[in-house]
Amino acid sequence: MTKFTTRLADAQAAAAALRNGEAAAEPAPASRLRVRRMADVTAERVTWLWPHRFPNGKLSIVAGVQGLGKSFLTVDMAGVITRGDCWPDCPDEPAQRGSVVMLALEDGLADTLRPRLDAAGADVSKVHVVEGVAEVDKSGERVFNVGRDLHLLSELVERIGDVRAVFMDPLNAYIGADVDSHRDNEVRAALHPLAAFAERHRLAVLGVMHLSKAPQNRALFRVLGSVAYTALARAVWFIGEDRDGEPDDRLMLAGKLNLAKVAPGLRFRIEDGRVVWLPSDDVRCSADEAFGDGGGRDADEAGPAVKAAMEWLQGVLADGEQRSTEVAKQAKEAGINDRTLRRARERLGVKPTNRGSFGACWYWALPDPCGEAKP
Repeated sequence: MTKFTTRLADAQAAAAALRNGEAAAEPAPASRLRVRRMADVTAERVTWLWPHRFPNGKLSIVAGVQGLGKSFLTVDMAGVITRGDCWPDCPDEPAQRGSVVMLALEDGLADTLRPRLDAAGADVSKVHVVEGVAEVDKSGERVFNVGRDLHLLSELVERIGDVRAVFMDPLNAYIGADVDSHRDNEVRAALHPLAAFAERHRLAVLGVMHLSKAPQNRALFRVLGSVAYTALARAVWFIGEDRDGEPDDRLMLAGKLNLAKVAPGLRFRIEDGRVVWLPSDDVRCSADEAFGDGGGRDADEAGPAVKAAMEWLQGVLADGEQRSTEVAKQAKEAGINDRTLRRARERLGVKPTNRGSFGACWYWALPDPCGEAKP
């Protein structure tokens, strides 16, 4: 008999038994609901790997355009954790010292990851890198797969004993080739065990993700793959260029934080192969302003620093043209850097005009309503 005819015969036999008044035997349940009464759940306070940025026991995401500092950030975090040092915005609150586990598929261990860890001052005896998964009955190795190998990662964490964080770079490389990264139901099914793993071991799991080039009204929608990635993560942080700062400056901006008030953005740059944190009191833009179009706003609209510089420049040029060197000098005194001044000039339509011999004297002037510069 085929499986279909067998099931049909069973159904017909059950129907006949009911017509004859016989009690049909109930099949053994293949599964059951796991239910907890909330009265039996003890409330707990959220604990943090990095206060108000990356929670313990949860999945978080660090996202950004390739090559702008995401991996450097995770290495810097590894340095802080393994030294038991302070976070850049918490100088009086040392991190709990411990080990980290890193899955870094895109970086060479000897020529990239180890030099970066050394530059970050990490205690490399507390950094454990998962290079792959060796099949016992086969030769060679394969890439770690969350669906197949999470129990092995649990065993590693338990064996090390003091793991504070697991970094997965990039996260989507470890959910398995059989998972469609753009289908919500498949991504959720793949990531749910990882989130449960983080909660069970009370450690932070940080996944690194890339951004798409397609414009979106919100930064969260630019993370490559299904929205399930950012939906399941309890914290999402974006890394990118500081368009209002110096060319090498980077911003760390919150895209999502479910468990606390959104923390302010931070500024850093990469110097000598390591993260150098910069003063960040003036970081005012949001992730949507930096990486999205601000919920329907023009994606190229100026940020707060450029808007302030535009207003300042209009005042300086209100009475007529000024020498560019004099404008630059006044801008520096006003705390406006060269890049922000240039963007303000471009947005106001100010076109430099050469009024000296041999190109020696350049002047700036506001355009008149017809678009010409006013001398």
